Amino acid sequence: MPLFLFGPPNVERHIRRGNIEGLAQAAGKKRYPEQAERARRELQGMMPVLLDELASKNLRKVVVCRDALKKIGRPATKALIERLGDPVKERRQDAAHMLGEMGDPLALKPLIERLKGDSDQLVRQLACRSLGRLSDRKALPALRLAAAGDPSPSVRRMAEEAITFIEKHAPRAPLTKREPAS
Repeated sequence: MPLFLFGPPNVERHIRRGNIEGLAQAAGKKRYPEQAERARRELQGMMPVLLDELASKNLRKVVVCRDALKKIGRPATKALIERLGDPVKERRQDAAHMLGEMGDPLALKPLIERLKGDSDQLVRQLACRSLGRLSDRKALPALRLAAAGDPSPSVRRMAEEAITFIEKHAPRAPLTKREPAS
């Protein structure tokens, strides 16, 4: 059920109650840009909590936090990129997954680095999946390398799927016109 039926969302009430779900919904309301921006800024201030809650056993809480991070946008992408270097593998896994959900091209290079050098097979697998979701042809060389030589069959399989997806959906670079020979 929506948290506001008529008129703009009551962002201040959501802030007082610590209602992350209400703030995330308000942040997505394009019809009320001032309230949406206020909610987004408030969510940005809650980012450390949102990142930690990604590891929750409560699936609803995880879904709400993922939605809130998406609404935050680029600042959340930067925080997730930092988390790719966390010593705790579960945090790196969460970050690799969420960066694909975010769809921010800023994550391309850090995800490629994780694919090439992370010790955890699930982090590498999630990096493949996220690179596929980003649909950037610049990821193809790293994905091909993983598909051919990663020690984990699941990583190789996910790299192949990502390659197929990118080749099918990513735009090709425009062809340049050749100059006529004189």
